[in-house]
Amino acid sequence: MQAGILAVEPRLGWSKEVGAMTKGEWTGKKVLVVGLGRTGEAVARFALGKGALVTITDTRSDRDIQVRGARLEKKGARLELGGHQIRTFTGAHLIVLSPGVPPDMEPLVRARAKGVAITGEIELAARELQVPMAAVTGTNGKTTTTSLLGAILAAAGRRVFVGGNIGNPLIDLVPGQKKVDAAVVEVSSFQLETAERLHPRVAALLNVTPDH
Repeated sequence: MQAGILAVEPRLGWSKEVGAMTKGEWTGKKVLVVGLGRTGEAVARFALGKGALVTITDTRSDRDIQVRGARLEKKGARLELGGHQIRTFTGAHLIVLSPGVPPDMEPLVRARAKGVAITGEIELAARELQVPMAAVTGTNGKTTTTSLLGAILAAAGRRVFVGGNIGNPLIDLVPGQKKVDAAVVEVSSFQLETAERLHPRVAALLNVTPDH
């Protein structure tokens, strides 16, 4: 069984009953964000806003990564690009994975053995979300269905956030969630691997093929 975020409740103060951590519980905690794409950048901004000590690691170091990294460094983040350092993983309080990061790579295996909490952006956002969510998953048709549901709600006069695996990270909604009535979220199989408390108001499983 994969060790999840509840493995270190005494260190992080998270539990199924408590849900999201307060800002004070984030302060000074070492949060490692794995992957510096759009989702990783959003997670880093969120954690920095909570007062966490944020490190972002990515095996890539191309121009796009450098630009994203520079923005986050100005906000106080630390970068480790071009490879992963195991001691950074094992020394973290919380590791947040970007979509597509293999959960069985060596640094994560070593971190789990040390009891480090590991989760993903969708789970992190779900613990903070206060608006109703519709989640869509499956092998094919996720983006079309998610976009259609968002358009239906918008046509009905609802203020709606459409995102997740479709492009806009769900964690970006958390600071301004009072401005929307609902969230429609595309969720990939990778994102579901790290989900523990994700309980959408409405869930759609479109199909499952050997791809997943």
